[in-house]
Amino acid sequence: MGFFISRNTLAGSAVLDLLWPSTDHHSDAETEHHDASSYMSETLRGALSSVNKGQMEACLACGMTRWQGFCRIVLPQAMRVAVPGLSNNFVDIIKQSSLAFTLGVTEIMAVAKMEGATNLKFLESFTAVMIVYWLIVTFFNYVQKLLEKVLSRMY
Repeated sequence: MGFFISRNTLAGSAVLDLLWPSTDHHSDAETEHHDASSYMSETLRGALSSVNKGQMEACLACGMTRWQGFCRIVLPQAMRVAVPGLSNNFVDIIKQSSLAFTLGVTEIMAVAKMEGATNLKFLESFTAVMIVYWLIVTFFNYVQKLLEKVLSRMY
């Protein structure tokens, strides 16, 4: 069982402020980390449980150790199942970064809003942000398809 210091307690706040100065960026990063890690752990758990129990039994029957069987047989099959879910989680992290503006972090949405307020061209500013997010997500979806293609060639 690990020890978790909460920023809500007085002692936890003092310790964390000494280690990391309190900024909104840290709060956003912590929130996104906890949200994404729960989805990713569930994705990996599901991928590992999707591999048939008989695969490990066959490895042990062939004389492999449990570690060898896991690394050489079970893990490649599980990764093939996990890649789509992990890639979608990664894209969700990119999309959720726009929510950092609500915490006061200046990021691409904040810059677009400030630029739109300066020259009253909100449509152009938010269209540019939309195109940037679309390009980033399209790139990562392309990488995901390549990774899936490489992993499917193994079998």
